[in-house]
Amino acid sequence: MTPFNISNLGLRNFRCFDSLDLEDLRQVVVLVGKNGSGKTTILEALSLFSPGKGLRSAQSEDLKPYGLSVPWRVKASFEVNPAEILWLETHLGEEKTRKVLINDKPSRQIELNKILKVIWITPLMDRLWIEGPEGRRKFLDRLVMGFYPEHPTLINKYTRALRERNLLLRERNNEQSWFNAVEAQMASLTVQITKHRLTTLEHLNHFQSFNSTLFPAANLTLFHTEPKNEVLDLINEDVMREWWARNRNRDLAIGKTLEGPHKADLKVVHSLSGRPAQSCSTGEQKLALLSIVIGNARAIAESFGKPPILLFDEVVAHLDPKHRAVLIAEITNLQSQIFMTGTEVDLFPEVGPDAYFINTTDLIKT
Repeated sequence: MTPFNISNLGLRNFRCFDSLDLEDLRQVVVLVGKNGSGKTTILEALSLFSPGKGLRSAQSEDLKPYGLSVPWRVKASFEVNPAEILWLETHLGEEKTRKVLINDKPSRQIELNKILKVIWITPLMDRLWIEGPEGRRKFLDRLVMGFYPEHPTLINKYTRALRERNLLLRERNNEQSWFNAVEAQMASLTVQITKHRLTTLEHLNHFQSFNSTLFPAANLTLFHTEPKNEVLDLINEDVMREWWARNRNRDLAIGKTLEGPHKADLKVVHSLSGRPAQSCSTGEQKLALLSIVIGNARAIAESFGKPPILLFDEVVAHLDPKHRAVLIAEITNLQSQIFMTGTEVDLFPEVGPDAYFINTTDLIKT
């Protein structure tokens, strides 16, 4: 398998960096420095080579330096093969929206996902298993996007249709034909969205089985409270149309749609202990997340033909030496390029002599 690595990265007017150029990047890149020195900012810039708002879920206009009105820009080169270099760029456009260029040609964000896959873990994800289902649902849909680039478009279409139905409910509109049309659209999208989610979970469950025993598999299932606690109902258009039609009066009373893929949850169970993730120790929860990400990286490498780029923000610091060594070995074997952050070089003794260390403290102008 041919690795697909970022060779050079340039930032202009991006958060704390007026101008930053990183060149000759390697498969393993370690960003070290004190807190507030821009480590996560560099990862955020890299995450923008994936559709969406990046690892901080920030609005495009908020990525420029605080208090300035200058547009920001992020550009990177990728070595496709020794004879071909690919240039990707994303920047703040005149309409205050994020624009994408591929080899200097304007493109849609979705096209990025057809070229490379980017996966990240951040400290905010430590609470993924103990908070509400919305975060887990978004996490799952980002994983789904790695296999189905059109998935975010389907989610957006469903969300618009859901808002339209909710508006009809709040306005107490009794036009049945209008409800029928909206619910038919929702049902069609529900089937596609749910099939994508289920297939992705099959991939993740399968490829986690190849992980080291130090990263035990997290058994993943998709959970819906209704209809009838059966996920399979969500891949049947007729069932979903009939369900929404039958429950219009109930939904009218509260002014919103109670069931559908927007209420799905990702259930995670530790494969060795049999405990749900929310009942596991903090350490087990972190390992479950890493197991999923490693399995996802392996699945993408298999299906996409190229390993994903991994962004690990303050992840390695929480692992003991044995787990760190196995994690680095797993990623190296996958040939994924990985960017990791930490406050001290001493946290990364297992990365090997070829790792590229960058001290971000030296990059910030004071």
